[in-house]
Amino acid sequence: MDDAPYTEDLDLSSVMARDELVALLRTVHLRADRPSLRVLEARTRLRAVSLSKTVVSEMLNGARFPRKAVMLAFLQACGVQDDHLEPWRRAWERIAVREQGAMQTEARKGASVRRVTNLAGGIRRDSRKPNDVVGQLRAHVPGTDPHDSRSATAADESSQ
Repeated sequence: MDDAPYTEDLDLSSVMARDELVALLRTVHLRADRPSLRVLEARTRLRAVSLSKTVVSEMLNGARFPRKAVMLAFLQACGVQDDHLEPWRRAWERIAVREQGAMQTEARKGASVRRVTNLAGGIRRDSRKPNDVVGQLRAHVPGTDPHDSRSATAADESSQ
């Protein structure tokens, strides 16, 4: 492609979040004269990484974080020269690390919610045995001894 979009003014070194990367990818798409999703798909059909209309749409809308190879194939299909792709690679890698960390944090939160939900289900089933249920709950409160009623009272008072 002879008419490569101008990308020298895009500050890829400051990109730290997915939405910032998406905004720059949209800028490249616009500067490439907004090739249709079908055209982008056709331009990559015989390459090592081919693009689908769905994947490009999800990437440009920020619905899904793209694989690095997909983002690079998109940039090449928009006319970005190979010697201008390195800053894009570095930006993608920075964001991928953050995205992975966020996914792990969400997974841990989800596991905690599932444990509490399962415990709450046990409370409903064991409502005839209140002492057992209280002991189970105390076991999940940091700094309390599930067998000592005084530590549970102290934990209750400190939480109020």
